Amino acid sequence: MDGENLEDIRKIFTLVKVNGSLSDPTSLTLRMSDGSDDITVVKGEIFSRVDGYRADITYPPNNKQFRNRRSGEKLFFAEDMHNIVAISESEVVLSTASTSKRTTIRLQ
Repeated sequence: MDGENLEDIRKIFTLVKVNGSLSDPTSLTLRMSDGSDDITVVKGEIFSRVDGYRADITYPPNNKQFRNRRSGEKLFFAEDMHNIVAISESEVVLSTASTSKRTTIRLQ
């Protein structure tokens, strides 16, 4: 294996800027390797971000329950396959496999 062409897959960010003194920075600006926006980590504060959502989906006519589902997963109900296209804080978007029709479900 050619070691010169290997990339460290653990590299999740690149340090862009040190705010404050180098010996005691007040915050760091980091560029995430996943292409998302730059983040700022402030000294003494906890950093968190939402990377995705999960949803519990029910289909009462067939008494089907799908717990803890993510975007990209497939569900079978109403005699058809449905793909979870997207999950946000307020809605789930499904695409019916046979018709490609999209349905948006508002979360309660």
